[in-house]
Amino acid sequence: AMTASLGGGAAGTGGLGDGGTVDIDYRDGAALLVGGNLIAKADGLGGSSLLGSGGAGIGDRVTISNSDGLGGSLTVTGSTELSASGFGGLSQASGGVGGFATGGAVTVRPQSGTMSFAALTGRADATGGAAGAGLGGAAQAGQVRVTSNGGALASGDLNMSANGTGGSGSTAGGNGRGGTSEYGASAGTATVNGNAVLESRGTGGASASGTGGSGQGFQSNIFAVTGATSTIQGNVTLDSRGFGGNGRIGGSGAGGGTVDPVTQVTLNGSAIFAAAGTITIAGLATLDSGGVGGNGLDGAGGPGGSGGSGTAGVSTVFAANRDAGTSTISIGSLTARSDGKGGSGGTGQSGISGTAGGAGGSGTGGLNTITAAAGNGSLTVGTLTMTAFGTGGVGGAGGFGDGQTGGRPPERQASGPT
Repeated sequence: AMTASLGGGAAGTGGLGDGGTVDIDYRDGAALLVGGNLIAKADGLGGSSLLGSGGAGIGDRVTISNSDGLGGSLTVTGSTELSASGFGGLSQASGGVGGFATGGAVTVRPQSGTMSFAALTGRADATGGAAGAGLGGAAQAGQVRVTSNGGALASGDLNMSANGTGGSGSTAGGNGRGGTSEYGASAGTATVNGNAVLESRGTGGASASGTGGSGQGFQSNIFAVTGATSTIQGNVTLDSRGFGGNGRIGGSGAGGGTVDPVTQVTLNGSAIFAAAGTITIAGLATLDSGGVGGNGLDGAGGPGGSGGSGTAGVSTVFAANRDAGTSTISIGSLTARSDGKGGSGGTGQSGISGTAGGAGGSGTGGLNTITAAAGNGSLTVGTLTMTAFGTGGVGGAGGFGDGQTGGRPPERQASGPT
């Protein structure tokens, strides 16, 4: 006789949630009027699973344009909300993984004619799925671009976000990566008759028993090139910070932006850039590319957790030299921050023999640059504040008992260049 031993079937994974496409396109000089609110979403929501891993959530695409470039107009008298965000599914299984999340693309771009919004919000966020007994899902944000390519683009208050947030997980938090938020004009005009907020933050997921996820910011920028004009009548916030998740060991947090070691060109981060174009910001412009480490949790049967490292990125204002014309940037007040701050260490456990507190994480400052290039770069700022602090995290206190030591931050608290 022959017998076979068959294993149990695998637990079901949550299903994929893949957003579709929303296109709003006015052609042949048409006039399109929306007399109330405009809501357009192409989000992806991954399915949850009780016994398996969460499903992936993928945002797809929302586009508003006049693709034929033959003029015309779009007017929205109410608020406009556009979203192509991804949300990973929840996992409740032991050893399961939260669903991965990917943001899509939101694009608003007149080729000619006029495009007007009373208030405009665009999101391409990503949120990883939580895992109650496993690894939190990772998240990669997408891109939001609101730009003029030859027309006249105008709005009231503008809010743009491409934030990536890792899911929480008991064994480890998911990593979160920011995307791109971009506003400006490559031709024509782009005007905000109010305040503008552009975000591309990365935030790591928390973990009760393991390491917090890492958080990496990416790119938030305003630009004007080749004779175009970008104007913001109120205040501007460009935020590309990174935040590590809290955990038994805090996750690392890194701000957006790097400097190419060969060309010394700044890549990504928080930036205002003009090349033969004009940028005017009437109010306060705040650029932030900081990195903040996650905190270590208090000891539970052991020492306090250590804080994660915080490493800042790059914040840049650059008026370039171009043969095609003067590059002009005018800002009422400017604050540029590239501060790195380590996470705090957790408190040790108290008992008959108390345990040690966790060490604070390292903090490393980044780079701020403000440049009017020789030739025809012109830059005017009313008041200017720039910081690139490096601050180590606070060490956790030792638990009460037999006099265990507290944690301590790193010996060196580095301050980045300015």
